[in-house]
Amino acid sequence: MKVIPFSLFVALLMVGCGESTSEIEGKPSSLVADVDEVVEWVMDNYSSIEDGFAGAENDLRSSDAPVIKILDDLAKLVSNRRIQSEVKKKKLIVLKEQLEGRKLEIEKEINEAGSSMRDSYGLALEKIEDKLDGKINPLLDFDFQYLEKFEMDLNEAMLEWKRYLGNVNGVLDEGLIRNEMANRISEHFEENMAKPIDERREKWGKGVAAVLLLDIGLEMLWVKPGSFTMGSPGSETDRYDDERQHQVTLGKGFYLGKHEVTQSQWERVMGNNPSQFKGTDRPVEKVSWDDAVAFCKKLTEMEERAGRLFDGMAYQLPTEAQWEYACRAGTRSAFSRGESLTSSQASISEGPPETSEVGSYLANPWGFHDMHGNVWEWCVDWYGEYPLGTSPDPVGPADGSARVGRGGSWFNAASSARCASRGSIAPGSSNGTLGFRLSLRSMPATLRTSQ
Repeated sequence: MKVIPFSLFVALLMVGCGESTSEIEGKPSSLVADVDEVVEWVMDNYSSIEDGFAGAENDLRSSDAPVIKILDDLAKLVSNRRIQSEVKKKKLIVLKEQLEGRKLEIEKEINEAGSSMRDSYGLALEKIEDKLDGKINPLLDFDFQYLEKFEMDLNEAMLEWKRYLGNVNGVLDEGLIRNEMANRISEHFEENMAKPIDERREKWGKGVAAVLLLDIGLEMLWVKPGSFTMGSPGSETDRYDDERQHQVTLGKGFYLGKHEVTQSQWERVMGNNPSQFKGTDRPVEKVSWDDAVAFCKKLTEMEERAGRLFDGMAYQLPTEAQWEYACRAGTRSAFSRGESLTSSQASISEGPPETSEVGSYLANPWGFHDMHGNVWEWCVDWYGEYPLGTSPDPVGPADGSARVGRGGSWFNAASSARCASRGSIAPGSSNGTLGFRLSLRSMPATLRTSQ
């Protein structure tokens, strides 16, 4: 029987298992873990740039915004992230060489190995090929070069914007100029960086792929950071006084359920079904705000135990601002599909007197179904008046007697299903019109039980 060299045995442990081998070789982590660390850094790097652009856009809309400084700071952020990426690129090249060397060693041994060991060698080779072909080579071939190009394009755009600012200074209203620069910042990011970020998130994001929870069949969609006008204009039909328009900026992206939580999903987590209108793919209803929060807490604990969540991430109810941002999906009309809504477009009172299976109606422009009608959806916020002026990442009042519900239901007229329509609902309420949609985002562990 062939004897496996000790160095190769260590190699199999490092590559095949991907665990730390510090007790054997004094190294802090395996090659596999090192590759994943670089990928995670790339994802964090994307988030940093994404947050920087969202922050710059928000700052530029301020009445006393130092426009040139904001533009320069944004360019410096991108430059610094590109410089840091060069360090990661060098590390990745070294890891590639090490893995290719390890691959050659294992390929030499596998031909002479006994049958009992060939599967183990094969597993190690699969791990290596997965990291080389699935992560290292695509990163080297695309991501780092792309970031360099993005920096060059941004610097070019900055020069043009600054020339424009110099030429129109004293001619155009300052507020107009600031808003135009904010729009240009947003457009530049959307046209040049948003798509590759979304593609990489879907391919490599741990716990944040398009289908997040295969065990319960729950699909979630990524919602990018951005700004929007929350509330309704005075001219909107059927509006209420609590819908005062104000500017909101969401500085961080989040995941949101493509559909309302269904009865089958609820059953798999909670073990029962409180719904009035039974149906596997119908939304769960007759759930109070506390019931919905309990579901979020239990699901978070399940996913943490399974190792499918980043530290600090938790399943939660969306904030009211996040809900309306996703509902509007970039539109400004009363409904995401226009100024009117019929029973052929959503589950509202003019249609059948019961809930519909989720996804029975066309999605909004961002891919979310049933944001209008079917069941009222609990939000995390206490109900209260909107703040005055611009609001960054609002979470509602600190306390209150009612929670926010959004979207209307099968029982309500279309007016209650408008993007801006707000429900003030006692948190203990539970009836056949009350359900919820799931959000996944960062949350300090100390807040997870209190929402």
